[in-house]
Amino acid sequence: MNDEVKQGEAIQAQVAQRESDQAAAAAQATIAAQGANVAKPAEAAAPSGGRVQAPAHAPADAGAAVHTAAKGTAASAAHTDGVVPPVSADAKENSEFAELQRAVAAGKDISKELDPTAAGQGGGGGDSIESGVRFERGLDARDPTAGFDPDITPPPLITPTANSTLVEKPVAPPPDNGVGIGGLTSAADGGDVTVREPNLADGSSPNAPALTQAGTFTISAPDGIGSVTIGGVEVLNAGGLTGNPVTTPLGNTLIVTGYDPATGVVTYAYTLLDNEGHPAGQGANDLFDSLPVTLTDSDGDTTTDTLAVRIVDDLPHAVSDIDEVGTGGATGGNVFTGVDDDALNRLHADVQGADHTAVPVTGVVAGSHLDSPLTDNTGIGQVVHGLFGDLVLNANGSYVYTANSGLTSDHTDVFTYTVTDADGDTSTATLTIEITGQAPPPPPPPPVNVLTTSLSSLS
Repeated sequence: MNDEVKQGEAIQAQVAQRESDQAAAAAQATIAAQGANVAKPAEAAAPSGGRVQAPAHAPADAGAAVHTAAKGTAASAAHTDGVVPPVSADAKENSEFAELQRAVAAGKDISKELDPTAAGQGGGGGDSIESGVRFERGLDARDPTAGFDPDITPPPLITPTANSTLVEKPVAPPPDNGVGIGGLTSAADGGDVTVREPNLADGSSPNAPALTQAGTFTISAPDGIGSVTIGGVEVLNAGGLTGNPVTTPLGNTLIVTGYDPATGVVTYAYTLLDNEGHPAGQGANDLFDSLPVTLTDSDGDTTTDTLAVRIVDDLPHAVSDIDEVGTGGATGGNVFTGVDDDALNRLHADVQGADHTAVPVTGVVAGSHLDSPLTDNTGIGQVVHGLFGDLVLNANGSYVYTANSGLTSDHTDVFTYTVTDADGDTSTATLTIEITGQAPPPPPPPPVNVLTTSLSSLS
């Protein structure tokens, strides 16, 4: 219905324009000559605003008039206002007539251009001239179909009724763009950022600034950001950063520190707070703290990816220790701390690492057996007999060694022990005791024989 109404309105506008043009053309004077008949259309045609002449050869009938209409068409009609005298057959030779033609062409008021003496009784109204020429306004001569192809039938106009319903042309909805997250690396490919347990305060290599690592990823939401959540916590929305910290599945902290709308880059910082439970007994393995990242745009489109943080395991580090004692004497210390302000022990102190435990020593035997870690508490807290003395090594790393007595030369006694951390990583080292022997005392001198003689015998 809407299209048909528009077509009808367009046709009405064209008709109105044509009528306006025809009215302007018909506003020219209509010249009638007594007894004039219709000339050939081609001879009578004149452009809008041009001159119109009654042809000299046109047959004259008393009481006839000539009317000009659109496109120069002419029609004859009976003149009922009176009969005017015939006009000279050669109108072009009539200078007064030519002057009137020029006045008409110039759009002047021809009643003011006439000689006052020319006006008389003839003909009727004040727009007649007694000389035999009559001027009439041809405003009613209109052809509303002028300019239209007669072979084309325009569509019918639709007249709205009380039951008519206006149906608006449907507006196409804006395109629904998708959303995307980029720049994240899966755990299988190494993760996004890496933090290390050794950098913890109780780790094997403390370094507090290294515990926080920065990373980035990108988001794309052409329809506008609705929200971004990490680990279920909203960190970004249409208003900008929320400042909400995220507690990760492993108990650490992540916070979004920046967002660039021009590039879609999101910046974050991840901080390792404590050691983690890595797979048991697998050495320096990795553990991943994985957080879901969800992007939702303004019209509900959503996508999810995973931010993976690689946490490197810390390991215990047992360092071979050396202690000294004299024959028959005793010495003690701790493989982790060194006791009695023994500088040698302090230099060789063992390190549990971040995954520390209260009972890190898990086995001890006499001799050197570095190829076989001891994890079944063999010899722990018991007397372990060495070659030149006895050792008692406790689970917390403290020990006492007693050298055998009577050693007259220097000797070395070696023991092997293993340190195991909280997630099963092991390190094995030796405890060496250097024994200083004591030389035996020199043998006593041989006895002295004394010869005695009685004085009586001398006499």
